[in-house]
Amino acid sequence: MKKKNPYIFMILCMLIASFICTFLSYYSTGVVERSQAKRIIDDRLDMMSEKIEEGYNEAVVIRNQVCENYEYRAKMIALMISQSTSSISDENSLEEMRIAINADEINITDSSGMIEYSTSYHQGSYAEQIFIDNMSDRNFTKAIIAEDEGSEKIIIGTARVDETGIIQITFTTDNIEQLVSYFDISKVTSEYPLLNSGCMAVIDRKSYTYLSHTDSALTDTAVQIPAEKFNGEKYNFYSYYNGNKVFIRYRIYDDKIIFGMLPADEIYSSRNMVTVWVAVISLILSGISCLVLRKHIIDETNPDI
Repeated sequence: MKKKNPYIFMILCMLIASFICTFLSYYSTGVVERSQAKRIIDDRLDMMSEKIEEGYNEAVVIRNQVCENYEYRAKMIALMISQSTSSISDENSLEEMRIAINADEINITDSSGMIEYSTSYHQGSYAEQIFIDNMSDRNFTKAIIAEDEGSEKIIIGTARVDETGIIQITFTTDNIEQLVSYFDISKVTSEYPLLNSGCMAVIDRKSYTYLSHTDSALTDTAVQIPAEKFNGEKYNFYSYYNGNKVFIRYRIYDDKIIFGMLPADEIYSSRNMVTVWVAVISLILSGISCLVLRKHIIDETNPDI
C-alpha cells in the first residue's frame, strides 16, 4: 500500500489556519472601523442638528424683536391719526409721518379694506387679506414678512382707532438680512468636515436638492443618491457615488435629511492593511512551521543522520 505524503496534509492544515486567521482579522477589523465611522458621522450629525436649531431659535428671537418694534410704531401712527383725522388727507402730513417712523410707505384703508390714502399712490388697491379679515378688532396689530422684488420687507397691519379700517405700513430693514442669514443653512456643512474625503449635506425632502453640501458647488443641485435609500427605516446604507462605494448615515430633521457620507475605501483603509499583514505573517509562520515539522519528521525517520 502506497504511503501518503504527510507534507500535503501539513500544508493544507497550515493554509486553512492562515485563511481562518486572515478572515477573522478582516471581519473583526471591519466591524470596529464601521462602528468608528458611525460614531464620527453621528457626532457631526448632532453638531449640525444643534447648529440648525440654534440658528432657527436665534432667528425667531430677532424676528420677534424687530416685529414688536415696528408694531409699536404702527400703533403710534394709528393713535396720531385718531387725534387728527384730517391729517391723512394731507399728503405732506402723511409723508411726515412716514419719515418720522422711517417707513417705506403708509397705506390707510376704508371699511372695505380698499386703500384710500397712501404715500406711494396705492389708492384703489387693497390691504393684505389677513389684515382685512381682522380690521373690526380695534386692538388688532400684526406683522408679516413678505418678499418684494427679491428683497424682504416687514408689513405691519394695525386697526384704525378713529373708524373701521386698516393702517398698513411697510418697512425695509437691515435686520431682515440678519434674520435671513440665520435661516440660510447653505453654509452649515462647511463648519463640519468629515475626515479626509467624506462630506456632510442637507437635503430638502420636497425638491430633493441639496440645501447645503461640503462641496458648495453642489448646493441647490439635484441629489444623485436614490431617494428610496432614505426610507426612514434604516439610518445607514451603502451606495455608489461617482463610481465609488460609499457609506451613508443620516437622520430626518423636519422637512430635511441631514447625512454624512464616507468612501468605503477610507473607512476600511486600516482593515485592508491589517488583513494583508496578517495574511503575510500567517503564511510565513505556516511555512516556518512546515519546515520545523519536516525536520522533526526527518530526524525521527532517520535518527542516524
